[in-house]
Amino acid sequence: MNGIILIDKEAGMTSYDVIRKLKKKFPVKKIGHAGTLDPFATGLLVILLGHATKLSSYFLTNDKTYETTIEFGKKTTTYDYTGDTVQINDQHVNFDDILNALPKMSHYKQEPPMVSARKVNGKKLYELAREGIEIKREKKDVTIDHQDIISYEYPYLHMILKVSKGTYIRSYAMDLASHLNTVAMLKSLRRLQSGPFLVEHAKVLDDITLNDLIPLEVLLESYPKIQVSDFIAEKIKHGMILDQRQYHIQEPFRVYDQSNHMIAFYEPKGHDQFKIVFYNEEP
Repeated sequence: MNGIILIDKEAGMTSYDVIRKLKKKFPVKKIGHAGTLDPFATGLLVILLGHATKLSSYFLTNDKTYETTIEFGKKTTTYDYTGDTVQINDQHVNFDDILNALPKMSHYKQEPPMVSARKVNGKKLYELAREGIEIKREKKDVTIDHQDIISYEYPYLHMILKVSKGTYIRSYAMDLASHLNTVAMLKSLRRLQSGPFLVEHAKVLDDITLNDLIPLEVLLESYPKIQVSDFIAEKIKHGMILDQRQYHIQEPFRVYDQSNHMIAFYEPKGHDQFKIVFYNEEP
């Protein structure tokens, strides 16, 4: 079983709760995800099955879209409503001031929250946070392509945000509040889109069946395709490195045998060489 399924995650579950339940539901050995969702968050969770787990790097680089409600005037330990309140600021935030601050948020260096899954020295930040440890975090460039305000009635700002890889919406809320001389937290968060995948094509966990599996060939259909001889196909089964004799453009590609069955997916390995990402034994 190789491909992906799209889950509309409910609040209260971790991404790994979803994976554990799917392992019980489907006969699959390898299963992963293309970007976690916090337990309080809802929406699109892209689940990778079988060989698709080896393609996670291709999906993790995708931009994402979120719908969120930011509450001004309150800061918590987690930057969302599930944490303990550590600061209150009842200064009213004007709508015009928000509009003036948004251009400053379109591209900036963002510090990840301590409750994130980002690793520092091999340990996830949220693991350190649980031990009561807070460390300095390296800031990363993030891009917010769209900052659409749906509604605003103090203290609640309802927005849709399209963001680059690695952007933390809870940090965005804190950083926006900083420009407005106040504090903030997330009241709600829902992922609407991840790369080419949309939440309206997802299903809640209990409704997912094998019929909802998006197969590998559909996922990879935008990549170039080559067809190889039976001799080369047998070598590929054992992980053969391909070179310019089979392909000459430095980009990933699909490999098909003489029966027009996709047998492998390759990516560049140095100059004019290509390494196998996975061998597809399914007929």
